[in-house]
Amino acid sequence: MNIKLRKAADLKQNESNPRYITEENYNKLKKSLTDFPEMLRLRPLVIDDNDVVLGGNMRLRAIKELGIEQVPVLHAGDLTEEQKQEFVIKDNLPFGYWDWDVLANEWDVADLNDWGLDVPVFNEDEVEVDVSDVKESLETYLNNTIRQIVLYYEAELHTNIIERMKAIEEDFGISEDNSTLFLKLLEHYENSRD
Repeated sequence: MNIKLRKAADLKQNESNPRYITEENYNKLKKSLTDFPEMLRLRPLVIDDNDVVLGGNMRLRAIKELGIEQVPVLHAGDLTEEQKQEFVIKDNLPFGYWDWDVLANEWDVADLNDWGLDVPVFNEDEVEVDVSDVKESLETYLNNTIRQIVLYYEAELHTNIIERMKAIEEDFGISEDNSTLFLKLLEHYENSRD
């Protein structure tokens, strides 16, 4: 595979990419591309025959926002569809956060496990807790600057919940800040109880 320069505008985001990064980390990525543009040459985007990015979706988004016109790419046209999926997972194992909804609906769990991703198994009847990991997990959680709240709900409610959250974001002028949205929801709940 040879590295070639391509127009960034011709490349497409992978709509099934199950990985995302926080806005803070995305801004750091943009800064790193600005401060050290050689990184693109050293770590080119990986694309398929349809110019869809298999590796480097967040970089492509940042490249387009920064107005970078040419980008180095590796063409991986010889991969099967299964190999493309495997590459997407293995390329992203150490970075960002997983969109478990995308993974659950568009990926094969057995393949994900084979490729090294520890997919949680949620069983309504039983809850497994490994007590030996609790202290370490708690310390990691308390020492992190970012916290997560995970909500579990039936799949058919997903679209409704996302639409209602977007409406609340618009009402309050919140832009991709889940913390503020969550606090507004709690505030509304507390006020409605009085």
